[in-house]
Amino acid sequence: MRLILPLISFGKIHVEPFDGHDRQFNWFGYRRDERGRVEIESAAAGQMGLVLCVVCLVITLHFF
Repeated sequence: MRLILPLISFGKIHVEPFDGHDRQFNWFGYRRDERGRVEIESAAAGQMGLVLCVVCLVITLHFF
């Protein structure tokens, strides 16, 4: 998701950097960085990646 989110959002959404623990995320798991971009918590991005993989697997198994 670190690569997919910036591509599908045209650079407006990013996953938090590895050293980005200085500020807290809100209740929904995102925050704004100093440039105004939306940063998503790495755990939330991992869950989105897992859901994406499961959906792709289900679609693949459906057609084969």
